[in-house]
Amino acid sequence: MSTPMNRGAEIARKVILSVRKLTTTFPTKRGPFNAVEDVSFDVLECERVAIVGESGSGKSMTMLSILRLVPKPGKVAAGTVDYNGANLLKLSAEQICQLRGSEISLVFQDPMASWNPVLRIGRQIGEAMRLHRKIKRSKIAERIIELLSHVGIPVPAQRSKDYPHQFSGGMRQRGMIGMALANYPNLLIADEPTTALDVTVQDQIIRLLRQINEENGTAILLVTHNLALVASLCERVIVMYAGRILETGTTEQIFYNPQHPYTWGLLQSIPRLGTAETEQLVGIPGQPIDPSQEVQGCKFHPRCAFRVDRCAKEEPGLEEIERGHRARCWVLMKNVKGAERHAANG
Repeated sequence: MSTPMNRGAEIARKVILSVRKLTTTFPTKRGPFNAVEDVSFDVLECERVAIVGESGSGKSMTMLSILRLVPKPGKVAAGTVDYNGANLLKLSAEQICQLRGSEISLVFQDPMASWNPVLRIGRQIGEAMRLHRKIKRSKIAERIIELLSHVGIPVPAQRSKDYPHQFSGGMRQRGMIGMALANYPNLLIADEPTTALDVTVQDQIIRLLRQINEENGTAILLVTHNLALVASLCERVIVMYAGRILETGTTEQIFYNPQHPYTWGLLQSIPRLGTAETEQLVGIPGQPIDPSQEVQGCKFHPRCAFRVDRCAKEEPGLEEIERGHRARCWVLMKNVKGAERHAANG
């Protein structure tokens, strides 16, 4: 079977989602706080893209901004979100509601909170189809069983009559993915789909997402802090910090040739098999930016082991390093000597 990556090498894939200069703000006592700031990226058809970063980096808020689900008092202050020629930020409330759950689906990170606890699983999945498609009741019932079977729920006809509390955490998450697929979306946004799941169930979710992508041609935009998940699933990676994109490139470029100190730090903190017993994991010092903080220059410089004077005064642009690989930094890792990296490791 030809995978999306192989198909992409054979023919040019068109852009289905284009985000440009997206900025989302929240009011604070100090003035507007940009939870998402000047974010731009594309998603191609059938592509698997990951947005990674620590908690508070703006990953989830970017996704909510794209679908106009930003909680009040926040608002999208600037930018465009183009989906197949239509700017989602300019659509009417009725138009964007019709698009959500049909052509673009969203899987939230907490499967228990995403289900209505007093309605049966099958009814909730069927409601997604009734809202967006004109379909006979008998066909809806068939489709519910098909979806639950597709996402690996055993005895789907029987389990469709269960309530959410009767499903395990992994089954609830698979059921949510099944609901998201009900209307054959072109783009599936998965926000931390493996959070709070054990390693075995995480692997099942990864396999399921890959299967959906390869068999249905559904593009996937994955929001996660799990770099192991990214390495096993995604073709391209976007690294975010403090609402900004700090680095973007193919999975190979990001994992084998990281250029931003933040990306390098994230990768250094991953446990690896075969490392010496005396070798310690390296964390990134400090904490992510608090909304009450005002940081001049590079947003990451207060935590960066390789900062120079310029970092505290002037913020760098997102510059191209090689084809498809860009980073926002005055001190790229390719210019950092081995001794300096070793010293940063402690």
